[in-house]
Amino acid sequence: YGKLLGRRATLISMDFLPFFYALSPNFGEDDYVQDYEAGLLSREAKNVYEALLKTAKPADMLEIATPLLIFYSRVKEDPAGGEAFFSQQAANAQIPQAVRRRFAVWAADFKAWQREPKVAEVTLNESELLAKGKSLLKKKKGGLVTRLRASSYLHSVLETPKERSPAKNEALRLLGEIYEELDFPLFFRFGDLYLQNCIEDYPGSPDAKACYRALEAAVHKRGGGGAEELELLKWKKLVEPPQ
Repeated sequence: YGKLLGRRATLISMDFLPFFYALSPNFGEDDYVQDYEAGLLSREAKNVYEALLKTAKPADMLEIATPLLIFYSRVKEDPAGGEAFFSQQAANAQIPQAVRRRFAVWAADFKAWQREPKVAEVTLNESELLAKGKSLLKKKKGGLVTRLRASSYLHSVLETPKERSPAKNEALRLLGEIYEELDFPLFFRFGDLYLQNCIEDYPGSPDAKACYRALEAAVHKRGGGGAEELELLKWKKLVEPPQ
């Protein structure tokens, strides 16, 4: 228990505590031994930390770091903090080069974000929010940080007063496509839910048909079984009602 996220009191499972330490600014520093000897680091965290330095695969490190990327991009929306953390880790010689390159890309995305003019979402209407989200998705160099930022604007579209609108229809489709692409455990089946909502709320619309195609591709990509195939038939009927 401590002020771990955004300086707010947070209760963390002991199973995950070592990973939070691995994501701290101390990651890769030699002073972790002094922290352990001073009682600031548990034996379990020290052991996991050392295992990461010695044996962790690049994919494991990226999986550990991704929740913090999401935190800086979507939760706290703190590009300065994101750039500082991932720049530091990109320069850490104890991290595999492939992972450091990915961290450097993330740091560059956060740096570019800081150069953009600040716009308060509360001042934007539904169409403007949608346009902002789409413009971020169209960026040629946009990576994970940019897609997460776009999702923030698209969520705001769904929160505008109108119950249903073409803008909300398109926002649902784009959110579904974003979350299917992210394919991260934290967003388990989020993409499916947005795509299904798109089909259910706007049956027969062009965006609903696009949502069905994206949903079908996602099911086939993960090798969905018979139950999911039957579920697809239900959504297909909404997209293409019988003549």
